[in-house]
Amino acid sequence: SARGVVGPRLIYPLSPFHVGFEFLTSLLLLYSLFIIPVQLSFWNTDEVCVTNPTIYWDVLVDTFFMFEVLYRFFVGILTRHGYYDDICTVFLIQISDISLFWFNATTSVPVAWLDWYSVQVLCARGESPGGYNLQAFRVLKPLRLIKLFRLLRVSTIYRKIKELLDVHPYVYRAARVLITMVLALHFFSCLLWRIKWENGRAELSDFLQDKGLSGESKIENYVICMYFVCTIFTTVGFGDIYALNTVERVYCMFAMLTAACLFGALLGELQEIIESMSRNSREVEERVEDLSHFLAVNRVARPLMNEIKAWIRFKHSNDQEDDRVSGISW
Repeated sequence: SARGVVGPRLIYPLSPFHVGFEFLTSLLLLYSLFIIPVQLSFWNTDEVCVTNPTIYWDVLVDTFFMFEVLYRFFVGILTRHGYYDDICTVFLIQISDISLFWFNATTSVPVAWLDWYSVQVLCARGESPGGYNLQAFRVLKPLRLIKLFRLLRVSTIYRKIKELLDVHPYVYRAARVLITMVLALHFFSCLLWRIKWENGRAELSDFLQDKGLSGESKIENYVICMYFVCTIFTTVGFGDIYALNTVERVYCMFAMLTAACLFGALLGELQEIIESMSRNSREVEERVEDLSHFLAVNRVARPLMNEIKAWIRFKHSNDQEDDRVSGISW
């Protein structure tokens, strides 16, 4: 006779192990969203045979994302039709759904491996920086942008982080908007530097000298770009930095429109959070105020009046909690 307990044949998607794996995936994706614009702007101006400061970590991250593509075949799938933990069924679902295997595989191009190979192998062999092979690898660098298509799942990333950290909904919503704003500022800062670099080295050199910068420090270059983008996003322009040509003017218009949308979303979220937080307190204070007027008219002693008002606040809080619990459908 068979012994033991029959269990799932694949990894259960709600198991602690898989939840932790998803959390790690989300963190590495946020890292990619931050570092890729830097690699394609500030670091892309280096010589071909100069490695990025994060090259070995990027190789590890790319390896993880390639492993993730295979890992998904060993995770059960929950759908509206039921739960599937048969490896053949999961394989067919992964292959047939473009948003699963094909999306993950396409957005997991190991560009960091190509960078590492070009430096460790081709440059070590003494190949000329202008050689065909090195230039071909340099052209492939923008393939990193494919990873940014995972932004389509950014709402899922936020939700997974929220579920694992178990933060208050108000804190989660405020943090989500704040992180989105920071990433937008970062992206436009990197884009500004790339535009200035592509428009001409002489113009860029004049710009840096005018601001008292040598251009050697990438941190200083990043800060000056971030400063300009912040003045655009906050509409507090001091006039010390401005668009110098048509391309930069188009960039500024695009940045202004993006900032208007982001600030509209931010203000909407904050207004809704504040309104939700104040709604309950406003209701209970109105009840307490009416009761205080009634007790004062009937000459109730002050100590007893304070106890009654404290009880009303306590009772209202409990009633609100009971309403939230009863509203959950089991």
